[in-house]
Amino acid sequence: MPETTRYTFVTEPVRVSFPYLFKARPRMDGQGEPRFEAVLLIPPTSGDADRIRDLMQQALTDKFGDDAKLTGAEKAKLPLKSTDDSKWFADQFPGWHYVNAWSRVKPNVVDENLDEVIDPQKIYAGCWCRFQLTLLGWKSKQGGKLVLVSLDNVQFVGDGERLGGGKQSAKSAFDGIKFSIPEEMKTASQGEAADEADDGVF
Repeated sequence: MPETTRYTFVTEPVRVSFPYLFKARPRMDGQGEPRFEAVLLIPPTSGDADRIRDLMQQALTDKFGDDAKLTGAEKAKLPLKSTDDSKWFADQFPGWHYVNAWSRVKPNVVDENLDEVIDPQKIYAGCWCRFQLTLLGWKSKQGGKLVLVSLDNVQFVGDGERLGGGKQSAKSAFDGIKFSIPEEMKTASQGEAADEADDGVF
């Protein structure tokens, strides 16, 4: 069987869904190691869906040679899918594509200035990111032909409307919103200061 070739490329900006980039997520079936993962939502105006489709075919051909033709069941397991066939994305993202990418190793995550992202809240469902991905052909334990999409590196490039009703961060909720001090709060603060002065705190 031909040697496996890895194809690495960087996407255009895509919307992010179900991001687990800072803490590995346990497998839904309970089998195997937890893994870092994300769903990449690809806009219709992007060329990434065609690029991924071409790379998937190359990866299969390199891995399986003349035996690269897929069965119907194998085609259904390919990582690139249409949002129109998804119960999660069909209504909100008609005409888009999506791909699942994952890794057992934590990906590097940087911001728009290429500085490391420390705060996990920076990457949320709905924001825009670029991803470095690696595709390769793979043979399953059952002998089926697969294409794996490895999640290598991530760059945050912009904010977007949050998906799935995710909670807003405290910083974005309060930043820039002015408020006045209620008179009751001023009175209470003055009374506490006077009591502390009597107690010799100052």
